Amino acid sequence: VWRCRENYEGTNFRSYNVSIDRYPQLDSSSYVIYNLYNLGMDVETYIQLKDSVFTILNYSNSDFFFSGSGVWHKITQTIHWEYSVSGQVNDPFVSAIFERP
Repeated sequence: VWRCRENYEGTNFRSYNVSIDRYPQLDSSSYVIYNLYNLGMDVETYIQLKDSVFTILNYSNSDFFFSGSGVWHKITQTIHWEYSVSGQVNDPFVSAIFERP
């Protein structure tokens, strides 16, 4: 479990938990995030790691679309994200930090 500290919808801030697991069904560099944008642990977002950059691949729910990326910082064990959400929610710039609690 990771703690997400997120700035969303302009000036709003929230903190919530996400889970990240390997997703070998795609390939060895793929992972799945549960609960991105605080949509629930049953909501899956697929990402791929190349060097130290995670790229959002797609999203399992047709009501939302995510695009963006995150940078893995090995020393601090954090991921710094910038992404957008569209569909039922329109949030063009979200910044978030995932950190181990």
